[in-house]
Amino acid sequence: MKPTPHYFLVETPEVTFTFIGSVQHDPLAPGLVWLCAPGGRPLLQCPEKYVSESTPEQTAQRIMADRRASRAWRN
Repeated sequence: MKPTPHYFLVETPEVTFTFIGSVQHDPLAPGLVWLCAPGGRPLLQCPEKYVSESTPEQTAQRIMADRRASRAWRN
């Protein structure tokens, strides 16, 4: 059985994005975590302080708000 993906909000000074997958602590780098694909493959390392858990509902709200903002910007 595949693990259930989790939802995260990643907010760095440079970029903010929603991540769906898992987070693994890096035992060799305290304070850093790996953002991992739903299957567990590490994709991106970032400071733990920038990563917070989210819910599917919060994630959907952010996606819809981004979509509305994008449409408004194009018009």
